[in-house]
Amino acid sequence: MKRLLISEYKKIFKKKFNIFLILLMICITSLRIYKTYTKYDIQSYNLPINLEFETKEHKKLDTKIELYKAADQYLHSYTQPMDISLLDTLKNDYYTNIKQFMTNELDETKMEKYYGKDWKNFLTRIYYKQVNEEEMEKRAAGLYQINDDRYDIVVLKK
Repeated sequence: MKRLLISEYKKIFKKKFNIFLILLMICITSLRIYKTYTKYDIQSYNLPINLEFETKEHKKLDTKIELYKAADQYLHSYTQPMDISLLDTLKNDYYTNIKQFMTNELDETKMEKYYGKDWKNFLTRIYYKQVNEEEMEKRAAGLYQINDDRYDIVVLKK
């Protein structure tokens, strides 16, 4: 078995073209791994359109890295075996946060700042699917997602 493997490796490495292809595959794979683990360049560290984020303790989060760390820390506060007490804790925390942060009042100054003076008309046109991708990118860059041929857009409340 050992001789068979050695003879097969000798056949592969006999030609210079095969060695070149193997090295090329290793280089391409290394480059893809490097790009995967360093996909956030310096420009993308900033938050989109200067949206303001803060923790529950009212500490401002200025970069995406700080935002991701805070979210990860919050989610890891619930790491324990799944049982009834964990579900009760999740439910109580959820309703506490909903009562603390939920409001139905739109922040009209922020809506006007991010979507323009005719933001009500713009949102109405989004609802009736009368807005194309180019206009969404122009007026709401970074504040929307496309899901099943509809736009999910950020609505800013007080």
